[in-house]
Amino acid sequence: MLGSDLVDVALADGADPRLSAGCRALLPLLAKVSLDPDGVTADDFAPALAAGVTRAAILEALNVGYLFNIITRLADAFEFHVGPPAAFASAAKRLLGHGYK
Repeated sequence: MLGSDLVDVALADGADPRLSAGCRALLPLLAKVSLDPDGVTADDFAPALAAGVTRAAILEALNVGYLFNIITRLADAFEFHVGPPAAFASAAKRLLGHGYK
């Protein structure tokens, strides 16, 4: 499952079985890091590690989440307008055409 369907499932119910076990384990961690960074403890990483998510994959997910948090805050501060879904689809095709995965 790829694309907006996957995003919709993850946003609606992070425990949905259509998501991989690793994804289901990472979503609560990413939410806590975003919403309560001072409350994050080593115990918050245990479900992801138990689901087989590697430390490198956790770090990558945290980095992506960090960047999205920065981008969102900047977009809010500068009152960026979000374009229509077609614009995102077009940009995705361009990125994929240049080797972005």
